[in-house]
Amino acid sequence: MYDIQNNLLLEDIINFFKKNENLIKGKRILLLNVNKQVENVLNILGQIGSKIVGLGKTEDVYDLPFYWRIKYINADLKDVRFPNSLFDSSFIFLTDKELESYIITDELERVLKPKSLIFILFLKKDLLENREEYIRKLETKFEFISNTKNIVYLKSKKEEVKRNINTIYVYHPNLDKDGITEYAKHLIYRLRKRGFKVVEGLPVKEDDNDIVIVEYEELLAYSNKIKKLGELPKNSIIEIHSKKLNEYNNDLTYLYHGIPKNYGLDFSKLKWYYVPHIAYEIEINNTYKKYDYCSFGFWSQFKRFDQIRKLKGRKKLVMSFNYLISDDKFVKDQCKKMLKFPIGLICDSPLVSARNLKLSIKIKYNLLRLFRVKVVIKDYIPFDELLKELSECRAFVFFQETDAPSSGSMRLAAAFGVPVYAKDNLRSKDSQAIRFKDLNELNYLSNIFKNQKIIIDDGLDYILSLILYEK
Repeated sequence: MYDIQNNLLLEDIINFFKKNENLIKGKRILLLNVNKQVENVLNILGQIGSKIVGLGKTEDVYDLPFYWRIKYINADLKDVRFPNSLFDSSFIFLTDKELESYIITDELERVLKPKSLIFILFLKKDLLENREEYIRKLETKFEFISNTKNIVYLKSKKEEVKRNINTIYVYHPNLDKDGITEYAKHLIYRLRKRGFKVVEGLPVKEDDNDIVIVEYEELLAYSNKIKKLGELPKNSIIEIHSKKLNEYNNDLTYLYHGIPKNYGLDFSKLKWYYVPHIAYEIEINNTYKKYDYCSFGFWSQFKRFDQIRKLKGRKKLVMSFNYLISDDKFVKDQCKKMLKFPIGLICDSPLVSARNLKLSIKIKYNLLRLFRVKVVIKDYIPFDELLKELSECRAFVFFQETDAPSSGSMRLAAAFGVPVYAKDNLRSKDSQAIRFKDLNELNYLSNIFKNQKIIIDDGLDYILSLILYEK
C-alpha cells in the first residue's frame, strides 16, 4: 500500500509537468535533488528543450535521462555558487527527510530572478506531514501561493536590482593565436550581439559602471602579458581556464568552469561563481558531410587524437599546435621533467627543440592516413578556416584522458548541431557530450543519437546574470 501511494504521488507530478509545459518552455530552470526516482519526470523535461540545470547528490546523476540536454551536476546547492538571479524558477523533488538541506532559503532567493516561482514536489506520503514546516522555512523569502495535494507553490519576494553598465572590457593576457584568445573574441562577439558596448583590452582608468572580464590560463603564465593578477584593475572578473589557480587576489572575482569540490579545491575564502564555457554561435553552411567522424583541437598528449584510427568509416583530424610547444625553453623543461639525471642532459642538446618536437608529432599523425583519416596539421588554424574544415563532419569524437573542467573544443563541436561523443570522464560530463566507455560502443550510440541535438548549458547566460544583477 505504501509503494502504491508513493507511485500515485509520482504520477501526479508527471501529470503536472505534462499539463504545465508553459512553466518550463523557453525558461532557465533549476532542479534540486534529481535522482533515479524522478527519471520519468526528467524524460518529459528533456524533450521540452529548455535550459535546465539539475543538482543531485551522487555520481549517478550524470547518467540520468537527456544528460546531453539537461545539465546535471553532482553537488548540493551550497557547493555551486551560481550567479545572482540566474533562474526563472526552481523545482525541488523531496524524496527523503535528510534532503531538507536542499532548501537553503537565502541561496535559493539569490539565484532566482525577482518574482520567480518555486515548487516543492513531495514524492513520499510521510513527507507530506511536514509540508507546513517547509512552507514556514521558505516564507521569510518566498510568498506562499497555494498547494494542491503534493505540490506547493511559492513566489520570490525579491525586488529587481540591476546595475548600470557603461562598457564591458574583455581582456586576454595570453598571446594571440591560442584557444583562450579565440574564446575571448567569441565572448566579445556574443556580448555585442546582446547590445553591450564591448572593448577588447583594459580600461585606462577604473569606473564603477564598467565591467572587466579577464580570460586567464595559468598554465600559459610564462607568456602572459601580465605576470601577476594584482596588476589587474580591482573588482575584475577572472574566468579561469586552467584546472587550478595557484595565485589568488581577494580584490578579484573568479569564474570557474567546474565545481571546485569535485576537483579537490577550496574556494571558501574567495569571491567566486560557477560559470560554464559559453556556447558558440556560428553560421552553419550547407556543406556536404564527407566525414563520419571528426576530431580537432590543440595538440596535447592527453587528447589521444591517434585513437580516431580505430573508428569505422571516413575520418578527419584537424589539429594545430599550442604555442607552448613552439617555445624551446618550455620543450626542454618538459623534457627534463620526464628524464631523470644524468639522462636529462640530453634535453639540452640541439636534438631537443620545438622544431623537432613538432616534426615528430606531424610524422606520427600523418601515418593515420593509412587508416583512412584525412589529417590537417598546422602551427595555427584561423577560426574561419577551422569552421570550414569542421562543417564537413557528421559527428565529432573526443578521446581526452583528463578530468579537467569542461572542454572548449567539445563546446564548439556542439554548435554544429551534430552528435558529439567523448570518452566517459568528468570533462565529458561537464561538457554534456554523449559518453562512451569503449570505442566499440560508438556504432550502437550512433544509431540512438543520430538525430539528437545537444543543448549545452550556455555560460553566457551566467555571465549576463553576473554583470546585470546586484543580488
